[in-house]
Parts: sequence; structure tokens; C-alpha cells
Amino acid sequence: MAAEDASEPPAESGDVGDDEGDEGNEGTAAAAASALIGTPCPDWGCGVNSPQIDNSFFHELNVDGVQNLEGYSLVSATKALAVYDVSVENARLIARYRFGNVEAPRTLTGNALEGLQISLRKINPTTGATFNYRMSVDQVDRFVEYRANPADGSTPPLIETYKLFIQGDGPYGAYLCQNGTELIPPTGPTSMTRHSALVFEGERINAKRKYISTSLNTRWFNIGCAESAVAKLHLYGHTKASSIAGFHTTIAERQTMLKMLVGDYCGTGMPFTVAGQPLSWEDDQHTMVMPPWIAKTTEARWTSAGAACLNTPRVVAFPSDESAEAFPSGVERAIADECPRPPRCPVVDVSYHLRSYNRT
Repeated sequence: MAAEDASEPPAESGDVGDDEGDEGNEGTAAAAASALIGTPCPDWGCGVNSPQIDNSFFHELNVDGVQNLEGYSLVSATKALAVYDVSVENARLIARYRFGNVEAPRTLTGNALEGLQISLRKINPTTGATFNYRMSVDQVDRFVEYRANPADGSTPPLIETYKLFIQGDGPYGAYLCQNGTELIPPTGPTSMTRHSALVFEGERINAKRKYISTSLNTRWFNIGCAESAVAKLHLYGHTKASSIAGFHTTIAERQTMLKMLVGDYCGTGMPFTVAGQPLSWEDDQHTMVMPPWIAKTTEARWTSAGAACLNTPRVVAFPSDESAEAFPSGVERAIADECPRPPRCPVVDVSYHLRSYNRT
């Protein structure tokens, strides 16, 4: 089945999905490359701010078996000699009985999903070669908290997370999420753990250009690995699925959050940050608020098209060996090479959905 063309206009322009295939030995899941610290972030996975979309082979699947733009499609799901249909509803994975063992449970949710085997097929978009994978649900947890607070003051529910193990035809396998060594807070008991992922349905996220499709499609679901921008969109209440927890944002506001997380000042999809870069932010709905006693300076104010204004870029405020290596001529030069530099932010704060800060 060919990749679905989800090309209706996003909040700005372009088509949905990353069109670059993965590299390496297709026969084993261990071939996936994780983020390279100290280099400009590619399309998948990252740190405190999240210049990459995710830390895995892909970040979305279609429940009807439509091939994603990395070439992967969902074929079937089985457990206890029964075949199940998989869906994601309100950011939770659900498997419903289709046929097979008549004594098998009719619905699998929560910990009952452990042991579910999801068959995937990949067609290499360049060579046309076909590879088969098994993705197992190894562990289900429900202790992760949202990192924002609903504007109405209610207590949001805990987020369900999954450890997904993927294996090809060979003897080797790997966790789908190749990440998770950095937790926020570092020792927090309610943080996503190493190799864990959350899921949510609806948004189609372009990994290369860093935008979100203007319409929702609940037949597609996202897999957000710990530390990634995809996960943080949900953790900070910027997904449609998080509305059940009391968070209400528009698609343009979700794209604004994505642009800020990845440091896409120009709005072209180019991130101007590195993994683990310190950053603070708050929103106009007061779901994310910095305490007034924390000293800070405005980094940027954000729209769905990128930075509306920019003062000191985050990697200049907090330089590191990684940022020096990523931007050898300086990040200001890199920004100028990509787009006209956004103007400095005026002292008077015009209303924007998101404001990012460098702590002082």
C-alpha cells in the first residue's frame, strides 16, 4: 500500500511527514540511529528543549495499515492466539478482539496489553525491498504526570506510557525508543523513563519541516519517545487528546509549541539548538507559568510561523561544547544564512501564545 498523501496545507505550507528513509541494516531493529549529541539535530529525538521530533525509527502509524512516509505499516496484532484491531483513543492504546481464540479477552487495555505482538511491514522507499518486524508491548505504566496545569485548576489524569520492543527477521532487536537517559526532573518519580513512549491520536506532524497538519485524522497516532518534541507536545497539553485532561489549544497553538521546542526561529524547520539545551517558557493560558522569583530574560516570542521576535538565542545564553560544534561560525550566522533574522523583542509585551526565556 502506498504512503498516504496527507498534503493538505499545514498552518503555514508544505506537506505532512518526513520523506527520508532510515539507514543501516534493514534486517535488524538495532540499526536505528539515535540522536548525535554535538551535531545539528536531525529529524528524530533530543534533550531539554527538543530540536528533534522523536528518538525512534518513526513517529506515527496508521491503524488501517496505510504506509507512513518512512515506509512502515501496521499489519496485525496478536496475543494468546487471537487477532486484535489496534487503535489509540484519548492517548491510550487499545486492542479489540477480531477473531481467533474464543476464550481470549475481547478488549485489551492497560497492563493487559503487555505481550501484545504488533506486526509491521517496511517497504524501503528507495529500493522497494520489504522487511518484516515484530513490535511487542513489553511494559505498560501509568504514573507520568502532565508538565502543565489546566487553566481551570483541575487535576489532570496520569499519562499511560509503553515500552515497545521491535525486532526484525534476525536475532537482534531494540527498544523502539533509543533514548531516555535524561529525565525532567532528573530524579522525578513521575517522569517518562528510559525507552518509554506515550501515544496520542489525531495530529499529523511533519518531522522535517516541523509543522502540524491543519486537520485531525484519528486513524493516525503518534509515538512520542521520552525527551522528544512529540512527547513534550502531549506532556505540556498541546495535543487534541490532552483536552480530556483540561487542556484546550488550537492546531496553530500546537504548532507554535513545536516551533519553540525545536528552536525553529525561521519557521523553515531548521532547529537552532542542540540536545539538552536549557530553556524555560510560559503560555498565555497560564497552564505553564514561571515563578516570579526566577530571574530570566526573554529569548523569543512565538507564533506558528516561528519566532516573531528574538533577543539572545538560547545557545548563546548558555553556550556549550555541543553548540560550538553544531554552529562553528556561530548561531547568529547560521540564522542569517537561513532567513532574515527576527527583530529584537520590544520591551512592551505584545500578546503571544508562548514566550521562551533564558534564565539569568
